[in-house]
Amino acid sequence: MRLLRFTTQTCLLGTLSTLVLTTALTRDEQPTTIGDATAVIWQITYMVLPATVLGVLAWNYAVAALGTFNGVLFINLVPIAAFTIEAFRGYQPTGGEIVGVVVTLIALLAVNLVTRRKGNDDGRCNS
Repeated sequence: MRLLRFTTQTCLLGTLSTLVLTTALTRDEQPTTIGDATAVIWQITYMVLPATVLGVLAWNYAVAALGTFNGVLFINLVPIAAFTIEAFRGYQPTGGEIVGVVVTLIALLAVNLVTRRKGNDDGRCNS
């Protein structure tokens, strides 16, 4: 239940922030019509339900299961995973991008190893 409450609070704050920023940044634009919104209703539904709500629920569950520290380490692998997928799809990475991946992986491994050596075997940060 705590997980659902935390996820709801996170989504509500994000929704409120998005509405305020969108309103402020587009106040001189033509307002969106109902017809415009219904033309993309399936895309909006996808972005709201599986991509946002289920994604945030899954992420919060994973952090609760892995621990905050391992969750933070894990989230740093997301851009590397996207980079790797694009490389398999034919993208030719530059030398700087490869160096960035290597530096990130070395840093993540080093932080993980140092933390575990200090006796923090469950991967949770003791703050």
